Amino acid sequence: MAKVRTNAHQPWHMGLAIGKMLYFIPGLVATHLDGAVDFQNKVPGDLAWSTGFVQAVDQDDKVRESLAGVFHGWSPEQIELFNKGVDKALTMVQWVVYPSKNVVFEAGDGDWTAWIRGQCEELGMAEARAGRRVLEDI
Repeated sequence: MAKVRTNAHQPWHMGLAIGKMLYFIPGLVATHLDGAVDFQNKVPGDLAWSTGFVQAVDQDDKVRESLAGVFHGWSPEQIELFNKGVDKALTMVQWVVYPSKNVVFEAGDGDWTAWIRGQCEELGMAEARAGRRVLEDI
């Protein structure tokens, strides 16, 4: 961002720089999430001037580390709600019952969608056998 700031006196150039950065974020994130935990994106030619930007996008593991204390302090009910929120964002499906184990730690670097789906399917089968609803009304 320090490099972008140097263009403060040239609004068009600053706008162009920020626009390029914003343009590349979704692709960088998607590519990073498809790679191994230590994967590092190659810096696109259009962003060669922005030293450190691509590396900052790649450092998603810091979120897990920085939020671990919060996650560990949650009750099982809070973890279930967190998992429900993650599931809503990833699949748009809303089960009635969610696992009380946190997807962040249980799925880790694996497929969070697959982990939540598998857990919720098991819990859903138990709910169905007990004659209870399995999915939320949307």
